[in-house]
Amino acid sequence: MWPLPLRLIHWISAALVIAALGLGTYMVQFVADPAARFDLTQTHKSIGITVLAFTLLRLCLRLLTTAPTAEPIAPFLMRAAKATHLGLYVLLVTLPLSGFLMATTTPVRIPTRVFGLFDLPYP
Repeated sequence: MWPLPLRLIHWISAALVIAALGLGTYMVQFVADPAARFDLTQTHKSIGITVLAFTLLRLCLRLLTTAPTAEPIAPFLMRAAKATHLGLYVLLVTLPLSGFLMATTTPVRIPTRVFGLFDLPYP
């Protein structure tokens, strides 16, 4: 069984990804007020940055942790599982990072304020 910190980061990250997806859909499809949409966008970006931070932390912890013994399965299924995990990690890094880069390349220089606590610097 995986260590508790890795399991917690896994499930918190999953919940944050679902929250960011739901919030992004809601703010684009159902919020017409620009001020309300701005606030929701800042929250959406904050969640994305948190997902990125948790993913990087999870990758670091994973490198320091030995994996539990895998159940015996067909070799092609093991390769497919590893490829799927790699693909998910790539998405969990590139999607928040690309969103941040997209937000920072707009002509209007609005800072990304993470949960109202601090501003992220422009790249």
